[in-house]
Amino acid sequence: MPIKRRKKKGLTKHKSILLVCEGKETEVIYFERLKQLLNLPNVTIKVDGTGKSGISLLNTASGKVSNSKKNFDSVWIIFDKDNLPRDQLELTFKKAEERNIGVGFTNLCFETWLLLHFEFLNGEYDLTKTKLHKKMSDYLKVKYGESKSQIDIIGKIAERWETAKQHSEALMSNQNDRYVNPYSNIHIVLNDLIPNK
Repeated sequence: MPIKRRKKKGLTKHKSILLVCEGKETEVIYFERLKQLLNLPNVTIKVDGTGKSGISLLNTASGKVSNSKKNFDSVWIIFDKDNLPRDQLELTFKKAEERNIGVGFTNLCFETWLLLHFEFLNGEYDLTKTKLHKKMSDYLKVKYGESKSQIDIIGKIAERWETAKQHSEALMSNQNDRYVNPYSNIHIVLNDLIPNK
């Protein structure tokens, strides 16, 4: 679970959350748009895309926390399996837990989470990036992959966050093995961002 640091009695406290993402574009655009959609006056969400993954991403997040003047209530790293070996993934998950940093993780890639905005994935088949991009193109009526970092396309996807959250929760209830493709637990990041949802 992510860092939980501040508690003040009797006050509606302001919550500060740090999201450190593997992706420099898609994930950052998505979470920035989600911030706009949620319009949470008592929540500050800082999103940072690094281009790093696994233990390198975790170390970057830890460094940002250590060097920040801000006291974050929770910190998350968000990355996907890509071609990371299982031992590096295990080390990342273990060290994140030790450092009290949450992990938002997708297998095969972040587009698994994006596809959950449109359809339920039952975990009975392996997705490839080609299949994911084809499905996204079909839903969006535009060739996904060539224009995936465009703010308007990712913004339209983010508008369906409630559907994605429901589909992600259902996927995890069917199979909770992060090493099986498809997998996404990004809904737990949303649970932290959105009070009482």
